Amino acid sequence: MNQRAAYTVFLLLAVLSLPAAMRGIPARSGAEGGAPVPDSLVNVQNVYYYSMSDPELAKDILGELRAGGDLPGYELDMIEGDYHFNNRNFRLASFFNERAVKNDSIRMDSAKYAMALTHATFPHIELQNYGKVAEYLNESIKIATEIGDDWILGESYMVFAIILHSHNDKEKAYEYFESAIEALERSDNPEKYARLFDVYTNMALHKAQDNEYRQALKILSSVPEIIENIDPDGLPENLTTCFWKDFYNYQALILNGVGDSAGAMKSYGQWLNMDTVRGLNDYLIVNYLIESRQYDEAIEYCVSLDESVSERPFCNAAVISAQTRARIHELRNENDLAVKYYKQLVSIKDSIKVREQRSEALEYATIYETQRKDAEILEHTFKLENQRKVMSIWIILAITSIAALFIIIIIHRRKRAAYKVLAEKTRRWARDRSTMPEDSHQTGSPESDSAENDEPTAEDSRIMKEVRAYVEGQLQYRNPSLTLDTVAAELSVNRKYISTAVNRVTKNNFSSYINELRVKEAIKLLSDKKYATISIDDISERAGFNNRGSFYEWFKKYAGLTPTQFRRSI
Repeated sequence: MNQRAAYTVFLLLAVLSLPAAMRGIPARSGAEGGAPVPDSLVNVQNVYYYSMSDPELAKDILGELRAGGDLPGYELDMIEGDYHFNNRNFRLASFFNERAVKNDSIRMDSAKYAMALTHATFPHIELQNYGKVAEYLNESIKIATEIGDDWILGESYMVFAIILHSHNDKEKAYEYFESAIEALERSDNPEKYARLFDVYTNMALHKAQDNEYRQALKILSSVPEIIENIDPDGLPENLTTCFWKDFYNYQALILNGVGDSAGAMKSYGQWLNMDTVRGLNDYLIVNYLIESRQYDEAIEYCVSLDESVSERPFCNAAVISAQTRARIHELRNENDLAVKYYKQLVSIKDSIKVREQRSEALEYATIYETQRKDAEILEHTFKLENQRKVMSIWIILAITSIAALFIIIIIHRRKRAAYKVLAEKTRRWARDRSTMPEDSHQTGSPESDSAENDEPTAEDSRIMKEVRAYVEGQLQYRNPSLTLDTVAAELSVNRKYISTAVNRVTKNNFSSYINELRVKEAIKLLSDKKYATISIDDISERAGFNNRGSFYEWFKKYAGLTPTQFRRSI
């Protein structure tokens, strides 16, 4: 691969490393290392903004964002993944992007999930995990197609195109570039022009890499109109200038390739006029300077590049500087200086390799520590959740029990109140032999059905008077053995006449008449305090009942309460 191709590939990786709206990287100003991060800097945009020029500040901002808790975890993981990618910690970048993709919450939003899948491909490209890249891009394209999100579709197509070109499938790569342009032009996303800038410039640079400069120039001619359509609202300051600076950079390289030296020089001059803005891709200008034999200007740029990375002498910018100087001195036949810088280049690359090996170990350690902390947080969250569930169950049970107890108390009190009212009515009924209690459950007797509608005759009244004198006057109803035959024999009256008289006068049969008297007797006894210690069974016997079951049945029928309930209600 020639020098221009090497620089172009490096550019493409750099372009991929940041979202379109984040390529202008300002120098850190004001804040000292370790000083609190000003609130004005704590936003997502500034993590990207400072990730290359001031990684420590970017890391501090990211820490503040995580501590704030305003953003969902998967979004913070995507940001942190991009942060590590921009600092060439590809395994850490992959770890956080993978965690974002696997987050259950992000899968509920198809658009964000598709975007996370596209983001996750970047570190895998560097790690050469092309199977994973293809898997994620295919899934992203599938989702974007299903939901009709042309912006995500365009971005995924662009990444696919770059990968295909790196694998020398150039025809297919350019098809994907065209598909990316078509998708983005259909999109109504306000950032589509910034992404179209990426697609067109990448496509043009790939054509230049393939030595198809005229086609590259034709593609690049569409870029100015795209830049004019980019809405600067919400973008970092001077970003539009960064787009123009990148354009003039690429234009100088491509115009020089087609042999238009004057046009290339003009573009280079326009690029120089924007020296107040430092773009991520400025180093690509050395390709043009070497090809146009402006060696002194190239070396001067390398000096400025060395000054900008003086605190990081073993970074990729240092590699570009040493490689450029070595190449220039070689072209000038200054072999001693060429050897010096080639040795420096080897030393830098070896140092970078050692640093990357050390960084790799640190990345694995960081990943392990992050996973361990995640496991601890998950376990703690699980315990808290279980405690909350147990507490909730106990609270619900307590509330339910209290509510049930309260309801039971209310029902019991109302029932007792109703029993007292009923008991009082029953006591009044027991004192008045001519009426039945209002709440009595008596429904009459089948034996009385034939006579209940007959008015009593004078003979019936006379017989009933004798019956009452004997049964009630002599308290014969207290005798458990008292029967209709016993009364008939005692009064020397036919049992049928007695039965008819009782039915017509009391509207009850003989058995009901006797048991009504016994119930009234029981009520009197139960209401009398001097019998308060006597058992219910003794009360039953004193009233004339010969068994407990019969007593309860007749008492409930006339009083509406059981004997026990009645006693408790008075």
